[in-house]
Amino acid sequence: MSAVSNQQSYVEIKPLPLPNEGFPRLHKLFARTALSIAITGACITLGFGASLSNLNISIFAGTVCGGIVGIIASIALSILMHIPSKLSQYRLDTLKQIEGASKNPEVLKAIKELENFFYYPLLSFSQMFQHHYLQYTFTTISARLDREMKDACKVWAEFLKGLHKTKVTNPDGTIIELDMGLQLERLQGKSVSVKIEPLNSNWSGTNQKDLEEIEKLQKLCFGKSEIFSKAQMENLLKNNKGKCLLARREGTGDILGYILSYEKEGAVQIAGLGRHPGATHLNIGGQLICALISQLKSSQAVQVCLRQSNPAARIFGKYRFVKEKDLPKYYLQGPAEDGILLNLDWKKYNQFMSQ
Repeated sequence: MSAVSNQQSYVEIKPLPLPNEGFPRLHKLFARTALSIAITGACITLGFGASLSNLNISIFAGTVCGGIVGIIASIALSILMHIPSKLSQYRLDTLKQIEGASKNPEVLKAIKELENFFYYPLLSFSQMFQHHYLQYTFTTISARLDREMKDACKVWAEFLKGLHKTKVTNPDGTIIELDMGLQLERLQGKSVSVKIEPLNSNWSGTNQKDLEEIEKLQKLCFGKSEIFSKAQMENLLKNNKGKCLLARREGTGDILGYILSYEKEGAVQIAGLGRHPGATHLNIGGQLICALISQLKSSQAVQVCLRQSNPAARIFGKYRFVKEKDLPKYYLQGPAEDGILLNLDWKKYNQFMSQ
């Protein structure tokens, strides 16, 4: 007797056509208007029908009451009901394709998170660090998607290409462009690795160019309110025993991360730690922190101030920075927020590194 299998055969998926949506807000306005007209018309019809029945309601009263109820209902539904734009629907449908093709639990979890994110049009970030989280989720899928499923990889690649260079507004008003370059390279199987090196201290043209690149990277990571300008960085490095370590991509020399520090009253203050949003899953932050600490004396105090909402606190916590105190109303711009002061616990750090 031949065996009977309940397993469904795999159906190859293909990229969906990317919609040309020049005016998403206008599309949504038309959709809501059409919905309101349909609901109001239906309620007027019901009111007119009620007036013709034995309910002792005049035609005028039934029609007017039905229209009023229809208007109120259409306004309520317009507020409560989400009408996705063509582009949002394309993204949601593409994510459903990947979800149906993959069995990897990490990919499926990342898909669910992206579905919640793309339920609304991608116009702005509600938090400064949302860009990093979005890229981290993209990388999870790019790294875990089965390379043998060439159709799914192609669909995912087209999805990323559609997002490349998309303009998004940060909470502080700065406009950034999503860069999917590293994501697409990873999907193609290209390796991405970095080497940590100090910023050249001879203040040559190359050095100035690096400072300009760091300034651009800060704006991409933190917006306009919390960056050190090129002149400020140069002053820290020249006059405050400052250090700047770079995470350069091997092969291209592109700066994917940096850590900036200076000395104040004998203590090392970490002024900035950042990495390119697309350069996730490379432990760039950890490599930079360890490289800086390795250049210090074990008795030297090392401190960093962060926003309470900054997810970088988890990275510093991993390398045994502990909270010393809260800093009420420490950050007054972009947006106002309390801060926290972290100190390096040398004993715990050495134990962690010896494991």
